[in-house]
Amino acid sequence: MNSINSIAIVGGGTSGWSAAAYITNNLPNCKVTVIDKEISTPIGVGEATILSFKPFMEACGFDYWDWLNNIDATSKAGILYPDWIKEGNKVWHPFNTSATVVDGLRQYEMWTHNRDLEFKRYAITSYDSAVIHNTVEVDPGAFHIDCIKYVGYIKHRIQNRFIDHIPSSVKEVIRDGKKVTGLILENDQQIKADLYIDCTGFLNLLTESPVKNNLYGRLFCNTAQSCHVEYNDRSAELHPYTKAVATDVGWIWVIPTRSRIGSGIVYDKNCVTDKEAKNCLQNYWNELGHTVTETTTHKWNPYYKNNVWEENVVSVGLSAGFIEPLESTGLALIHLGITQLVDKIKYHNYSPVEVSRYNLEMITAFEDVIDFVSMHYSYTERDSKFWNHVRDNYQPSERLQWIIDNHINTDYLNKITTSEVCKVFSPMNYALWLEQLGYKKRNPIVLNTDVDVRTCLIQYADVIEAYAHTSYSKSSAEVEKYENYWQSQFRPLSG
Repeated sequence: MNSINSIAIVGGGTSGWSAAAYITNNLPNCKVTVIDKEISTPIGVGEATILSFKPFMEACGFDYWDWLNNIDATSKAGILYPDWIKEGNKVWHPFNTSATVVDGLRQYEMWTHNRDLEFKRYAITSYDSAVIHNTVEVDPGAFHIDCIKYVGYIKHRIQNRFIDHIPSSVKEVIRDGKKVTGLILENDQQIKADLYIDCTGFLNLLTESPVKNNLYGRLFCNTAQSCHVEYNDRSAELHPYTKAVATDVGWIWVIPTRSRIGSGIVYDKNCVTDKEAKNCLQNYWNELGHTVTETTTHKWNPYYKNNVWEENVVSVGLSAGFIEPLESTGLALIHLGITQLVDKIKYHNYSPVEVSRYNLEMITAFEDVIDFVSMHYSYTERDSKFWNHVRDNYQPSERLQWIIDNHINTDYLNKITTSEVCKVFSPMNYALWLEQLGYKKRNPIVLNTDVDVRTCLIQYADVIEAYAHTSYSKSSAEVEKYENYWQSQFRPLSG
């Protein structure tokens, strides 16, 4: 067994400070050192979260209302994909998919038998209040955040914990084979720890000759240009969902935080020039009455490491791998990597068994994200160099093909798939996308009910829409607190 009484986190940013926050709150009596030479002008990207964000912040010991106010958080009820598949088409990825209507049937299941009805209103009507009324119910689950303020918030809130922050960089890594035995900083200070967490991004400073899975070919984007956009009409532009807008050269993200909009364009540098992409991004915002001048370019090769944990070094964040911005999985994979690591070392030790389990879990998570994200590109009618390249080269993995086949031939939602460790997306997530991409069931599920499903579905949608206007009048003190908060900080609510 290898004992752990001290951990050195190399690199700050989102991954490093997230790790510091979680470890200091969940691994008592373990000394944590963060070696982070601050960047003077950081650019905040990766500002959309998924449902794992709130539980992670709670597990870090942070108060909900405190962090909500301090990181510019706004509600995210899901993702809208305008012009996806073809111009004029919309794909919705709602996050609240649990509602049932009758006899245990989900709204989505009932809608599959009534495809002529509008998806967003009749498939997942719990999403209706967000997309139609531009409001969200209590506790949306996911959020848009300002990543710069997120990091600053963590640094401020954990400064009194058992932690040592050294504003320096690493000059030399001392190794014994693949094991790290110490660090020499630029100020000649020497640091030793039992476990090292590599949060140095694509630099992979602590990993010698890492073995990477090159994912280009399964994924089609490797470049982005990001920018910040000021609000013109905040009440209309601060919508409670992320947008991923398909264009001829790639896709544009739109993430409304409290004080401004985070945006950018994602594309393949092998198909599209940086100038073409920037022009597309500028034209998109110009047509909406905004001016975008400066952008920051980000380049990557999509990958993940085979051994995220090797000897006494664990890679977290970009050091472990990066897929692409679609579906906002970057921060989720960071948090997953941290929580699973602490689970393996919670008794202040680890063996090769824990290392192997951790690597398996992270590989499974990365593969799940790859399959889910790549599936978004699996069917398109768009005609441009980028989308033609996608159409000509897309090949699903064996796992994704199994999911597609089971969705087409059976009721995938009822297949036993939860046994896979560390999946990021549920069967419902896959099913919602496959249905909207046009994968029709060959053997649709049989509705074992005597109820008139279509009538019931329409009536239920009407009830939900009416409820959206009154749902904020509940007597619960917590709901009233939430209502008052959103009324004062975001927008007037309906009802």
